[in-house]
Amino acid sequence: MFRFLLLLPLSAALAGCVTTGSEAVREEGQSTVILHSSLQEMGCFGITMSLTQRDAAGRWIPLKTEQLKILYENTLTPSQVVLAPGEYGISNMYCQAKKRAFRSKLLDRPTFWDRNRPIVIDKPIAVFRVMPNEVVDIGSLQLRMGVARNPDGGGRDVFAANVTPIPAPVLEALSLKDPELYKRRVVRPMISGANI
Repeated sequence: MFRFLLLLPLSAALAGCVTTGSEAVREEGQSTVILHSSLQEMGCFGITMSLTQRDAAGRWIPLKTEQLKILYENTLTPSQVVLAPGEYGISNMYCQAKKRAFRSKLLDRPTFWDRNRPIVIDKPIAVFRVMPNEVVDIGSLQLRMGVARNPDGGGRDVFAANVTPIPAPVLEALSLKDPELYKRRVVRPMISGANI
């Protein structure tokens, strides 16, 4: 059994399964995006982010969902996502532990009569750009809940998104965890949806 445990890391390395964040950046011109959010400050475990991109007609179409922090992962370090160069919109941030979601409004989606209709996002929560082979710090997405009053006097949940620099203690934790990645980082903050 002990020999088997010793051989596990070696076989994983030979199979190409073991990569660090720095190695992942060099693959096919992809880049590492470093980001933080207020969900981490709220003690959220299991944070996901949905990304969108513009199609040929300029509409924001869902692309994929990224796991930013797995359940019970340390939230003191920023999240890292490997992406191809391009412009991305954040359309959803979800906290699994608190079952709380911050979503962009949908303009269009498939119906029972037209299942081929695409899902179209009105406006992303925030937008950011990724250049080839870079480590880009896009800042911290601060999401705050509130209540808006309807004309009939009722209320509805709303949220506001603001972009701030990643907090200094979080960046310090990154510099200790991965000094090379920290040294390579370029700061290019995302733009919140309110300013798009």
